[in-house]
Amino acid sequence: MKKIVKFIGSITILTVISLLMLTPVFAANEYSQNKIPAMTTATLPSGIVTASSELAGTNAWKAFDGNSVYQDTAYHGWGTPQKTGWLAYEFTSSKIISKYVLSHSNQWWQTLPKDWTFEGWNGSSWIILDTRSGITDWVTNTVKEFTFNNTNSYSKYRINVTANNGSVSNTNNLIIVELQMMEKLQSVPSAPLTLSAIGGDSIVNLEWSPSVGATGYNIKRSTTIGGPYTTIATSVTQTTYADTTVTNGTTYYYVVTAVNSAGESINSNEASAKPTAPISQTRVILKVTLINGLEQEYNLSKLEFDAYLSWFDTRSVGTGPAKYTFDNQHLNGPFSSRKNSVVFDKIMKFDYDEYAIDGSKSTTEITTVTNGVVLTLTLQNGTVEEIILSNSDFSSFATWYDSKTNGTGLSRYTFTNPLPKGPFLNRSNVVIFDKITEIDIDTFGSTN
Repeated sequence: MKKIVKFIGSITILTVISLLMLTPVFAANEYSQNKIPAMTTATLPSGIVTASSELAGTNAWKAFDGNSVYQDTAYHGWGTPQKTGWLAYEFTSSKIISKYVLSHSNQWWQTLPKDWTFEGWNGSSWIILDTRSGITDWVTNTVKEFTFNNTNSYSKYRINVTANNGSVSNTNNLIIVELQMMEKLQSVPSAPLTLSAIGGDSIVNLEWSPSVGATGYNIKRSTTIGGPYTTIATSVTQTTYADTTVTNGTTYYYVVTAVNSAGESINSNEASAKPTAPISQTRVILKVTLINGLEQEYNLSKLEFDAYLSWFDTRSVGTGPAKYTFDNQHLNGPFSSRKNSVVFDKIMKFDYDEYAIDGSKSTTEITTVTNGVVLTLTLQNGTVEEIILSNSDFSSFATWYDSKTNGTGLSRYTFTNPLPKGPFLNRSNVVIFDKITEIDIDTFGSTN
């Protein structure tokens, strides 16, 4: 068989046929237009065309030149003397091809593909995406469309023909006139379902069901039920998210949207959560010594003790109630409640020891001071407090005392109890500025 040449007398007819064949019918716009530009060489205007072999005049790039007429004044298609071979196009960026179209406009159907695979290159090997066999029903001036499922992105694709339709001795025994490749058009994903929110300590954990077709999720938050919402995270790829930009005690309202290249879904259901600090596992034994020498002891939660300290510091600057009331920790008996109160200006000093509910103990004891100060404080009721301090600890006390003398700082100073901690995590002694009547200092150890 001679080199396949067939002149068609009317250029107008050629143009009409070409236009008809290059406009395949797409079902409900489900697929994109051809993603390959009309090539003028193997590398222009973009991409790279390669083939297993080619014959001069029917170069591989001509199967991508946008002309589905095999021959008019020139050839428009790939031809090779081989009965099998492959034709490839490499995009400048990866694409998810899931449809290809083959055009036929010459009468030599024996040269057209019969068996082949359509493949994507993953960087190390060709991955078969579609397999066809026994394709013999070629009709001149028609196109054949082939679709397949593909969710992976490749930059290089090829058709690998393993059998033609019988041509064995022609100049070109395998011809592909025009090869087009399309992507499946994405639709906007559906909204995520079953969004849930669980609050923790300074954190809210979100979880939702995946949306089909989503490539990511946007997280939106409000402090008002129903919004308006502020986007706090975009392109989240998992179906979980931990929001750590929250404040304990505040209720937050969340929605999630799904996104892909087609757009963003409507909001998911709204879920809310209030992050909350865990209940303290530390308790405090508070011993308050009054000016008459009596001692009151209270076993408090850490929150209750902090509330007591807050009252004390507030009252020391002249605001707040003059007394602080504790819940009586003994049995109520016939009473609905029992309370104990201490009066601010009757407090001489107080001590407190912290312990863990689970019974764990401190593993660190106070380092024995070998070079420092014995600080002796005489209080208004004649009580004498003797405290062994390092030089730096004494310097801190002296700074506090001088500052308070000048009217600034807290009215109380806390020393770390130097005695063994025993079952406690921490042991502390607190003195009050205006209850101190005398200060004596004795240094020991090296004076250098």
